[in-house]
Amino acid sequence: MARPRAAEPGPAVVLVSNGPGELTTWVRPLAERLHASLRLRPRSASAAGVLHLVLVPCPNATGQERAAAEPWRLFERIVPARRFWSLLLRPQRYGPWPQKGVVVFMGGDQFWTVLLSARLGYRHITYAEWVARWPGWNDRIAAMSDVVRRQLPVRYQPRCRVVGDLMADLSSFARREDPLPEGQWVALLPGSKPAKLSVGMPFLLDAADRLARLQPECRFLLPLAPTTSVAELLRFAGESNPIAARYSSSVASVEQGELGTELVTAAGTRICLLEQHPAHGPLSQCALALTTVGANTAELGALAVPMIVIVPTQHLEV
Repeated sequence: MARPRAAEPGPAVVLVSNGPGELTTWVRPLAERLHASLRLRPRSASAAGVLHLVLVPCPNATGQERAAAEPWRLFERIVPARRFWSLLLRPQRYGPWPQKGVVVFMGGDQFWTVLLSARLGYRHITYAEWVARWPGWNDRIAAMSDVVRRQLPVRYQPRCRVVGDLMADLSSFARREDPLPEGQWVALLPGSKPAKLSVGMPFLLDAADRLARLQPECRFLLPLAPTTSVAELLRFAGESNPIAARYSSSVASVEQGELGTELVTAAGTRICLLEQHPAHGPLSQCALALTTVGANTAELGALAVPMIVIVPTQHLEV
């Protein structure tokens, strides 16, 4: 397979990932660490090395991954998932590509990374959380645990190094992002899908009012999911949601507060809405999170945030 013509001195580091969870828990902390350890563009404008991000097709992706990663200013080039096949067929369209480089698998189907590294003529590293599926094609395997290494054929085990759980490094990174004002912060995570919001919003509003009465020093924040709007939260907290009628709490007003938009309940409880995504920095500073069942439980665990996972069995009809 012919490799694309090199037009940069290089080397290049190409991170490959798929969905929002992998981007925030694996890709971003690694990219920050790479920039801290190496001179790479775009952080070091005059550097020979460069850091790129390639997104791959995935049924769990939201389609907003590129928009989420761009504000980080960590990557000189971000190739969206819809362009992945075009990148494989005509990489020069997305170049120039340095002569030397490495492709690092950070989420998605491991085979896409194998194809891309072969197409670019780069070395290949797979971060294997549970299993390395193509060890014969991997130059190196970074394993979450020794279980991954032991699963490999003996002849490939020397390629493997146990590096640990990358999510375990997320907490220290996230705490530097946005320090919260003083207080005992409680995170409210009602979910992002309509079925969860229909129960989660009225339930958590009521929980916040009750906690505020019991512990007046408590402060509350609610991270908005990328697919959710303030208007949608208000709709599920209001009269148009039949489940909300079963609870005494309601939203009295929407105001601008210290951290931005705030929901103010009829009882006077103020809930800060975090419209940034991801919200790992503020979340990591919370003393407690009240959340529904979902992928965010893994992120809260990585951030070492104590959580109560709520399953309102009185609403089994939802």
